[in-house]
Amino acid sequence: MMNELIGIMKDVDMVKIPGPSITEVKAFEDETGAGPKLKPMRLYFNGTMKHPWNADLAEQFVSHFMSKFAVDENDEDDIWSLFKQRFLNLKRKVSERKLKQDEDEVGALQRVANKDKARLEGQRPNTRRGTVSQSAFQLIIRLTFFLALSRTGCHCGREREECR
Repeated sequence: MMNELIGIMKDVDMVKIPGPSITEVKAFEDETGAGPKLKPMRLYFNGTMKHPWNADLAEQFVSHFMSKFAVDENDEDDIWSLFKQRFLNLKRKVSERKLKQDEDEVGALQRVANKDKARLEGQRPNTRRGTVSQSAFQLIIRLTFFLALSRTGCHCGREREECR
């Protein structure tokens, strides 16, 4: 729902969405200018979640969410937490994709790709199915061997009389 209000499909698209100008934010803080609109939602990532601009957006979002989905008032804290977590995730995406000093767009993309790759390599790979299949295969081989051994009485697979 928040992505729709912002106008993005994926979190990484956030870098393409212009944030509010410092002039707009300052005017809102000084109560001399209009505040943020829910749609299109423009989060102010140069400030914290408690910044008046972002706090106003959070309040609008919670009210909108509660009216649209008719949730219980007891769930309001969870909706605030949802907004805060989404804000922090999007802020991180924007921050890590900002150009560093003496870096061009290609360099920034490469840096982010390397960081994402390192993060993924550090996670537990999703190989449970492969591990289970391989373990099952090894078990079948061992059972087949022991079955052959019990039938022949010899670990080499020959008849008992031939081994002696």
